[in-house]
Amino acid sequence: MFSNECIMPHKNNSEIVKQVIDTLINTIIRKRGEKCAVSMVDSLINELKDDYDFLKYVNILDIRLLEEKERVIITSDYINKVSPVEIGIVLHKIILSLSRSLGDKEGYFLIREFQQRVGSEYFSTIKDIGLDTEKLLLEHILSSARFTF
Repeated sequence: MFSNECIMPHKNNSEIVKQVIDTLINTIIRKRGEKCAVSMVDSLINELKDDYDFLKYVNILDIRLLEEKERVIITSDYINKVSPVEIGIVLHKIILSLSRSLGDKEGYFLIREFQQRVGSEYFSTIKDIGLDTEKLLLEHILSSARFTF
């Protein structure tokens, strides 16, 4: 029998974090522009650094004026020693927080576009680490619902 690893290579934590954050920034850029997208994601990551040490090694660059080609830089292999489940929890928090800060409609479309843009080679991996985009959509919808009786 064929194993799944023969078909899809294993992605390490740094590759997953880099892909997810870069995809989020690129998705937000379409609606808000690069400066806003980089600022939103960078400030959110800075807020979470106290709770999650490995985020100290995630740097986001505004590449508009730099000669850099990479927007998301991982500066240490320490991130690869962190539990993939913890990585999934943090990425879930980042996406949910961004969707809420964008508002009902834009936040919903952030998650929807993220699902389409993250890349098929990452989709099953992010689901395996607990980053379920369907669950994110449901949480976003429920958090933005206004219940009145």
